[in-house]
Formats: sequence, structure tokens, C-alpha cells
Amino acid sequence: MQRVVDFARPGVAFTTVQHAFRRVTHPMQLKRFREYVANNGNRRQKLERVEHFELDRFRYARNNNLPVHDLDVKRWALSQAKIENIDDFKASDYWLLNFKKRNGISSRKVTKFVSHREVVDKSIIKQTADDFVAEATKHIPKY
Repeated sequence: MQRVVDFARPGVAFTTVQHAFRRVTHPMQLKRFREYVANNGNRRQKLERVEHFELDRFRYARNNNLPVHDLDVKRWALSQAKIENIDDFKASDYWLLNFKKRNGISSRKVTKFVSHREVVDKSIIKQTADDFVAEATKHIPKY
């Protein structure tokens, strides 16, 4: 949209703009594009920026092993929507459900927290598994 608005300056014929940008079909679109550029994008673009901000913030929190609840995501979305000047954004349960579906996020109850220090070395796990398989194969013929 920014390129169209920059190209369609005063003195340039509308047919010239149409030739350069085939999707522009009516002069009213230029007026609408100018409004969108003045408002930093249309509603869909603003909502996409809110979603990208939410996803980045969610990933940052999860990478730092911080718990993230639904209420946190809603709160972050409302604050970012205010920054983007989306007045009627509600961050409803339905919006949250769709956000989580689009980004493959699921809610789960954490019952035990395992830090990186407590994770056992993979070679030890592999050796233990091999020992178990060897021991089990000894006992299987008996049954």
C-alpha cells in the first residue's frame, strides 16, 4: 500500500497508477490506501502485528521457563492492541482459542518442573535402555 500511495502522487493520472499496480481498480482505493498508511495499516494488519507480538512474548516467556496463563496472553494482547490503536479489540475467549490453535499452543497443568541440570546425560539413558533390553530378552523365552 505504501508503494501505491508513494506512486500515486498529485499530477499522476489514475490510468498510470492502474498500469503500474493492476489490483488498483477504482480511485476510491487510493483514498482508502492513504488512510491506511496514515493509520499505520488497516485493521487486519494491526491484528497481525498484535498476534506476532503475542507469539514472540509467549515464546520468550516459555524459553525462560516462565509459566504463561491464558489471562497473561489476554493482558498482553490488550496492551498491544492499545499501542496499535485498535479501540474495539476485546481479547475474548474465542480470540484466545483461535490464537492458540493457529500457533499450536496447548494448555496443560505442570505438576513437576525439571530444570536443565536435572536432565540425565543421553548416553547414560541409552546404556540403561540397552541393559534393560538385554535383560528382558533373557527372560522372554521362559514365558
